[in-house]
Amino acid sequence: MNESGVFFEVNKQGAIRFGLGAIKGAGDAAVQSIIDEREAKSTYKDIFDFAMRLSQRSVNKEDV
Repeated sequence: MNESGVFFEVNKQGAIRFGLGAIKGAGDAAVQSIIDEREAKSTYKDIFDFAMRLSQRSVNKEDV
């Protein structure tokens, strides 16, 4: 969550990061919301920080 983008990418250490857009059931709006929040306010501290910072409206439904 803290390094992944929409697509599969390679980070500075050469490790492959799974693309959030490849997660089954994850809509485009939800993925973009996760990335935008991370870029605006820094990386997520833990799963609880992740859950608290996301907008329920943007991650509630899959894009149709």
